[in-house]
Amino acid sequence: DLPCNEIVKAMRVGRGPVFAAELQAGSREYCVRTYPSELELFYKASLANGLAGMNFYMFSQGINPKRKGHFGPTFYWETALSVEGKEEPLYPVIKDLGQWIETNGSRLLQTERHSAIAMGFYAPYYETEFTHPFGGRRQYDAEKVGLRIDPQLTRDQLYFDGVIKAAATLNYDFDIHDLEKVSVEKLLRYRLLCVVSLEYMDPKTQHLLRDYVSGGGTLFIMPTAPVYDLQLRPCTILRDALKVKETGSLKPSAPKIHFMGLEDLFAFTRINIYDESAGKVIARSFDDNRPCGLEIRHGKGKAVLLGSGFTNCIKEHRLAYEKIFGMSLEGKNAYADDEDIRVVERFGEGYAYLFVMNYHAKASKTKIHYRDPITKERRKLPIDGTMNIPPMTAYMLPVMMPLPQGAGKIVSSTAEVYGAHVKGRDIHLDIKGNPHRDIEMVIEIERKPKKVIYNRHKVTSCRMKNKTLTAVFKAEDGMGRLSLIF
Repeated sequence: DLPCNEIVKAMRVGRGPVFAAELQAGSREYCVRTYPSELELFYKASLANGLAGMNFYMFSQGINPKRKGHFGPTFYWETALSVEGKEEPLYPVIKDLGQWIETNGSRLLQTERHSAIAMGFYAPYYETEFTHPFGGRRQYDAEKVGLRIDPQLTRDQLYFDGVIKAAATLNYDFDIHDLEKVSVEKLLRYRLLCVVSLEYMDPKTQHLLRDYVSGGGTLFIMPTAPVYDLQLRPCTILRDALKVKETGSLKPSAPKIHFMGLEDLFAFTRINIYDESAGKVIARSFDDNRPCGLEIRHGKGKAVLLGSGFTNCIKEHRLAYEKIFGMSLEGKNAYADDEDIRVVERFGEGYAYLFVMNYHAKASKTKIHYRDPITKERRKLPIDGTMNIPPMTAYMLPVMMPLPQGAGKIVSSTAEVYGAHVKGRDIHLDIKGNPHRDIEMVIEIERKPKKVIYNRHKVTSCRMKNKTLTAVFKAEDGMGRLSLIF
């Protein structure tokens, strides 16, 4: 959902927010199960990744008029409402999500990810409906028309499953920009621009990449730099600027390279060899140690050209991408000690939301690291101990969230906040956390409350320091209420 949202946003520049007209809430096929916990994770991940509007599709089941149903008498299963209007297991998930959005939605819409990395999207590489029809026979062989790199293989394995997926799973924030629409001034807001290139690219876009580097940016480009324009006429604007000379090309049966200190790295099908006089060698072919990757200084910036590439299927690929994304010099905004946990921090004006997502079928016990939205300093969640995250579960957590009527701020919380109310001087929070596990709630308030109550039980583990209350208590099933009584 992250790359999909980003690509839609990149292609719709200035044309409104990203909106899901048909967000799945059921199944078209009886034998395909849509489990509420999985859909809840999907909904929350969509919000984390920039979705600004939702319209639930297949929300209710129905019965077709006799002999009129395209797929038979019944349409949709596993829906939130049955054909009789009965609430099914998915219904409370959507109901609670609606309550969370009612409380947090307007603030969430004012947030954004803080990214030092841009990913270039180049539409001509995807405009292949006639040459590579979906489900149909290819209309040409790339090598037979003088090209050595297959467009479909490259865009799928190196772009989507490679650099995009690696950045997401490694918890590096990034923005995708349409290279045919973005300005060099906008690109220069990012320290690192990653581009997956084929052998052809129009002159204007080659100028854009050249100007980005000369203006002070760092360009990582693989598995080649273009040599043709879109009509396959010679066009080497970027190569000429970088003074790159290709001296050969390899297509070994087991393509492997040495890359930035990583040995024996499984690589893309073809390996381009370069004259090393253009820059510093950062990659070599496995079999004969010939230079296939260069770091080239140009103007105020640099280009890192890799004459091969890699997907994201072995541990060493992740280590390689860590080195690449490390060129941004910014690090990660938010992450977990458990590398399987995906964490996204969305920043508003003086506040943030942390989205903590476990896509795996095993529970995780970990600590979350994030940036203070005001000071930008590193913070930990929870402050003490670790956070327990059940399988296939996501949490949407507030950071420095203002309370109504200026009553204070929720500094951090391991529970989601679905409602915040102030009655008199008392503060009431509707919250939901991991049942039977500790919730840590940190609240900035002017004075210490007389008592703290959770679901009518007094919270005994409370400490007040520097106008900050830290309360720790066991979560109960479902929605609960935490009350600070003054």
